[in-house]
Amino acid sequence: MAMRLEARRTLTVEPALPPALEPLRTLARNLHWTWDTGAARLFERMNPQRWEACGHNPVRMLQLATTDELEALVRNDDFLEHQQTMFDALERYLRRTPQVAVEHVSARDVLAYFSFEFALTESF
Repeated sequence: MAMRLEARRTLTVEPALPPALEPLRTLARNLHWTWDTGAARLFERMNPQRWEACGHNPVRMLQLATTDELEALVRNDDFLEHQQTMFDALERYLRRTPQVAVEHVSARDVLAYFSFEFALTESF
């Protein structure tokens, strides 16, 4: 008789990022990168072949990055400058004044609008 195994829990492995690369985690977890081509290029710069192989998924990119790769990025001033530029752009976007006023919706209410004619990303 075959033994059946059931998963009791699902664990998500979070990579330990060097402090200088922590902004990558924030960038990867916000859909802003899907329409900011500079942010998408940042993740592609980490490893172009892996970027393609993981379906342009920045969270997966971070999960698969080796310690050596991450340490090389920490020493790459051009990469760190690109990362800071993208992080600053995200911060500005999050702090901006709302562009649309919706009747009966206050600033404290949560409102999401997804326009699928543009699609989000193939990594979903």
